[in-house]
Amino acid sequence: MKNRTVKKKRYICKTTMLMMIMCMLISVPVSAASLKSQAKKAYNTYMAGKHPNLKFALIYLDNNSVPELVVNDGTIYTYKKSSGVSLLQDDYEFDYKKYYKKKGVIYSEIIAGAIMDYDVFYYQRVSKGKLVHICRQEHYKSGKWIYYNPSFKKISKSKCNKQIKKYTGKKKATKIKYYLNTASKRAKYLK
Repeated sequence: MKNRTVKKKRYICKTTMLMMIMCMLISVPVSAASLKSQAKKAYNTYMAGKHPNLKFALIYLDNNSVPELVVNDGTIYTYKKSSGVSLLQDDYEFDYKKYYKKKGVIYSEIIAGAIMDYDVFYYQRVSKGKLVHICRQEHYKSGKWIYYNPSFKKISKSKCNKQIKKYTGKKKATKIKYYLNTASKRAKYLK
């Protein structure tokens, strides 16, 4: 009888511990989901005060479940629970085209062919809350390509590609889909 009571107590103890662990595991995604919805709500409020001709997109640049807001005026915003919407990048020249999901790498273009005789393409990555250059590519009207490292020293195409692969691995780029800054688009994508 005594042996049976000990076994029963052990069973109750193990079952209780297992249920506690399951409750902790289940609560983590709910917390992440609420942070994601808080970010979207904050982005919606932010974009509501911006010009309706602007376009926006949500991307998952860094390795978490909270999206970043990309605006076609060259700005990228991130959301932190402690500080709300904060600026990650602000460069009016950049036209963000694609990114490597959850790898922290984004690709942009500066099409300056009408003004200069070349266009510029950047690969940048998130580092310590800012975007830093990985590789810069210049394409001249003559067809010539020139590649630069983050210090703007000329490098080979293969070295540039190697730098990009260092941060993206085998991940394929995802095209950024922008939406016009209207109330209906904000309600659909920033809810």
